Amino acid sequence: MDCFGDHVLGCGHGPLCIKQHDAISEVIWYALLIDNKESKWEQKCRGETNNRPGDVFHPDFLERRPAFFDVSIRNSLQPSDVSKAATKPGAAAKAGEIEKDEKHERVVTQTGGHFYLLIVETLGHWSPPSLDTLKTIASKASSINHLPYSQAYSNLMEQLSVKLWQYNAKLLYSKLNSGFDDCWDFPVTLP
Repeated sequence: MDCFGDHVLGCGHGPLCIKQHDAISEVIWYALLIDNKESKWEQKCRGETNNRPGDVFHPDFLERRPAFFDVSIRNSLQPSDVSKAATKPGAAAKAGEIEKDEKHERVVTQTGGHFYLLIVETLGHWSPPSLDTLKTIASKASSINHLPYSQAYSNLMEQLSVKLWQYNAKLLYSKLNSGFDDCWDFPVTLP
């Protein structure tokens, strides 16, 4: 934490954090465009006027049903997650699964679609269900591009990692460049 109590890599309210989320969503969108050119950003759920349950929409991802992909970047240094995250990798991602699942899945399934959470922790740990979904996306891309699956999966994960770390670096640089680099204070004890 810095002297203002900010988490640097996990505050979800700054413009760079939003851009980081959008950059990860964009990689997912491009990967889905390979399979279906009708994939879109922020598509509304059929029959719903204001509900946009995902960041990326695919009209027939599996079983010829529409799919909504919701990207979430979670910070394992948040006070609510830090004690669990210190002993169990993926604790922040798991907390994100519980929170997001309750929010959107019901609406999507009522309209006949699939809801996929894509949750990554700030430092790069993906939740297990997210990895399964990314493997499915890579599998579809490999068959269309005639690439070995391992190469398609590696390419996708590499692109996601590069985007995640690009914005982590930008977040740190902007914080250090703000003139307050002498006030870094890391807590000695966990809450």
